Amino acid sequence: MPATVFPAPSAIAAGFGDIARNGELVGPALITFGEALAATLIGAVIGIPAGIALARSPSFGRAYESWLGGSSPPRSCCSIVVPRRLPPLERDDYIMGAITAVLPIIIQTRTGMLLVPHVLNAVGRSFNATPRQAFWLIAFPAAVPAIVTGIRLALIYSLVKHDRLEFLIDFGGLGRVISDLYAQYDIPQMYAAS
Repeated sequence: MPATVFPAPSAIAAGFGDIARNGELVGPALITFGEALAATLIGAVIGIPAGIALARSPSFGRAYESWLGGSSPPRSCCSIVVPRRLPPLERDDYIMGAITAVLPIIIQTRTGMLLVPHVLNAVGRSFNATPRQAFWLIAFPAAVPAIVTGIRLALIYSLVKHDRLEFLIDFGGLGRVISDLYAQYDIPQMYAAS
């Protein structure tokens, strides 16, 4: 493959060193990561209760499971362009990031709640646990690993979405740096920033 399309790994490593020395990498990367983290937190606040609600209503959950799976990232919500018309803390990309993040959290929370072992529920009933106690002491802790997996996926999808969005609108964090390097045709540094 020609070096103008994909440079040698040594050239990419040298480009990474150049970006790191110039200080063009840390600040924009923190901006992108901060936006993705905020969107993931918003997604978790909405997605965890929604996933629990879908798990508690089996017919409703089965009806919407395929819709959620079909609209989940990275196929959707990742390449929508938002105009630069609002201040950074009020921009629409936080909302789009939350939409991107909420879907895997809902799916994984519902899955985790449905896969709580029946033995644990039987133990709760044998100790006369109230429904509230059974939820907080048995079901929710058993679902936490699946919920954490959903949050991890949401953060990854949100990072990808923000990077793509910043690249397209040439505004913001790491995606803007990649866009600038692409416009300057500095391919080794562009790959290093990616």
